[in-house]
Amino acid sequence: MLVLDLRMDGASSIDTVRTLSERSPDTRIVVLSMEDSPVFAQRALTAGAMGFVTKDLADGELPQAVRAAARGEEYVSPRVRAAWTRFTAR
Repeated sequence: MLVLDLRMDGASSIDTVRTLSERSPDTRIVVLSMEDSPVFAQRALTAGAMGFVTKDLADGELPQAVRAAARGEEYVSPRVRAAWTRFTAR
């Protein structure tokens, strides 16, 4: 299990998620981010993350996301998921 901050210095963290997923496919990655954009969440999940949690809600949501990822389930912060639904409905 790995919790990864989406905004890191240096290499793109989306590329980092992709690289880690390819090199260690058994590692489940949960992305923690200041961004609440559904686009960022979609990119993280497409790159191989199992979860996406915003930092402002991490106290309550990060444990849920880690447990979901441990079960092999995807988790996206509900607020981001709602924005994602509105975004893709256009």
